[in-house]
Amino acid sequence: VTMIFEIGTSYGNFTRSYEINDTRREHEILLTDLEPCRVYMYRITMRDRAGNEAVVDEGGNGFVFQTPATFVTLDFVEPAHPGWTHGAIAGTDDWTTLSTPLAHTPETVWAASVGEEVKDAWLMTPALIIEEGARLTFWHTYQLEALGATGNAYDAAVLEYSDDEGVTWYDLGDYITEGGYNSTVVDGFGNPLAGRPAWSGGAMGEMRRVRVDLSALGGKRIYIRFRIA
Repeated sequence: VTMIFEIGTSYGNFTRSYEINDTRREHEILLTDLEPCRVYMYRITMRDRAGNEAVVDEGGNGFVFQTPATFVTLDFVEPAHPGWTHGAIAGTDDWTTLSTPLAHTPETVWAASVGEEVKDAWLMTPALIIEEGARLTFWHTYQLEALGATGNAYDAAVLEYSDDEGVTWYDLGDYITEGGYNSTVVDGFGNPLAGRPAWSGGAMGEMRRVRVDLSALGGKRIYIRFRIA
C-alpha cells in the first residue's frame, strides 16, 4: 500500500508531496520550513498494488491546521538528562521534546511555541558548577515574529543565568561569542522581554551554533535557562 500525503496553503494547490510505502496503521511526517501563523490544507491518497485509489480529504474540502505564530527548537544535551525543568511565568508552558533528524545530539531536542497570547516560558538546566575557562555550546533553530528587517521583534528568546538559586536572573547576551542576539524586543505589545536584545526572526531549518564564554563565572554554581516570550 502506498500513502501519498499532500500539503499546501489552499485545496488543490498542494506544493509538497510525501510518499510512504508500508502497511503500518500509524505514520509520522516531519514538516519543516512552514510559515508561522499560516493555515495549511492537506489530503491523503491511498493506492494499492492494483492501482486502486481512495482519497481522504474531508469530503473534498481538505483537512486544515494552522501553525503556531512562532516556534523555537533547542539542541543542548539529550533532553532525557536528569535535572532539566521547565515552566511559565505567564501563559502556557508547552516545552516538550521532539525527535528530529536536525538534532546534533541525536535524536531529540527541546521545543516550544508562541501564539497570540502573552507568554513567558522557560527551560532550565540542572545546577552547573562552572570550571575556570568553561564554554557553553548549543545548537538551535527558531522562527519568531519580527518587525520586517528593522532589527525589532514582537516575539523573542533569550539566554539567562542565576547564581543565587533562581532568585535573580542575568542575561548572558554579553557572554555570547558566536550566534548572538540579532534583534531588540519592541515596547507596547505586552512582551515581558520588551526593550531587551534577543533572538528573533529566522526560519525553521538547519540548526545554528551558539557559543558562550562562561569563564567570568568560573567557580560559581549556576543555573542556565532558555526563555521564550
